[in-house]
Amino acid sequence: MALDRIHRKFINEKIPSHIEKEIVRRYTDGEVSSTIAIDIGISYGTVTRIVKRTGGYVRSQFENYRTCVKWKKGWKLSPEQKEEIILLYSQGMKYRELAERFNVSDSAIWGALKRRKVKTIRRELTEEEISYAENKADSLRVTHVINPRVFLPLMRRHLGKSVNENAFAIINQEEAYWLGILMSDGNVFGNTITLQLSGEDTEHVIRFKDFIKSSHAVSTIPEGITSQGCKRKKAFHFQFVSNQITSDLKYFGIVPAKSVTAKVIHIEKHPDFWRGMIDGDGCINLRKRDNAIKLSLVGSATIVNQFSDFIREIYPEIKYKIHDIKNNRAKMISMNGKNTYIILKVLYKENCISLPRKFNLAIEAMNRFHKSYYKSDV
Repeated sequence: MALDRIHRKFINEKIPSHIEKEIVRRYTDGEVSSTIAIDIGISYGTVTRIVKRTGGYVRSQFENYRTCVKWKKGWKLSPEQKEEIILLYSQGMKYRELAERFNVSDSAIWGALKRRKVKTIRRELTEEEISYAENKADSLRVTHVINPRVFLPLMRRHLGKSVNENAFAIINQEEAYWLGILMSDGNVFGNTITLQLSGEDTEHVIRFKDFIKSSHAVSTIPEGITSQGCKRKKAFHFQFVSNQITSDLKYFGIVPAKSVTAKVIHIEKHPDFWRGMIDGDGCINLRKRDNAIKLSLVGSATIVNQFSDFIREIYPEIKYKIHDIKNNRAKMISMNGKNTYIILKVLYKENCISLPRKFNLAIEAMNRFHKSYYKSDV
């Protein structure tokens, strides 16, 4: 919560001694400064200053997440769990398998083993793996300095996997749509392409995997807490390596670090591409009490301007607004009512490839708006 949203009770006033004692007691018991500040009506910094002044120890942010009361559950491994981890690891279970079993990160497993001085089991690389790693590393070193500790696990994951290198050689409706998904929700690093969607969209990740005819696995990222203490929702992660597809994606503007610089090339007038963008970074709102509908898209300034050019070609009299997003260099374009209805009619046609939940929402929004807008004619 931002500081300006805290109800400040002690502005230019001395904080009473009994409240200072309460602050120190609550902080020592494990509460984080933000919770105490909001409850008492002071700033976060005031909490830590009072603790310091009374000789108390001020925890780091990392220690807060590990020791405060509200994060204890599910964060620390019990001694029994750690002993079980050592046993399973010695029997051949891998870091990732252990992490999924105990609902923690890979680094938590590594730390539990290291603190007990368990010798890491390292298997020897085969000649095939070494050759594969050398070939892939050469292509990656053109643009990136490769750390072997990071690259070798990635190499092992993709060894012997296949993918259709010509998936984007010819652009039709399906290819254009998946380019929109990759522009919005995909990631490119070196020659590695990643697509990660929320837990409710698992079937869509599998559809993309089938589209590129890949034998790579779709992995599950369990719900939990990140190393920064943020809640993490369940997601599905798909990743593969391909020099050719990386090159093809670059031709259409899908490049590394594209969040605020994204610009689509060659297919900016393709409706299937923009449907993929809406499925990824767009939002369709339906207010059922009066059947009001709204369409919005978040992206770089260039992407937003390109989308506005696209919708103006469809409907020259269209009305929309472009907003700046606070604390972000991205922008958002939005439209309401009839303007939304016309664009949805163009993008979400019957039997088109799309994210099922977005397609169903688009159809419902169009049907409800049509009945409401034209009810006088019925």
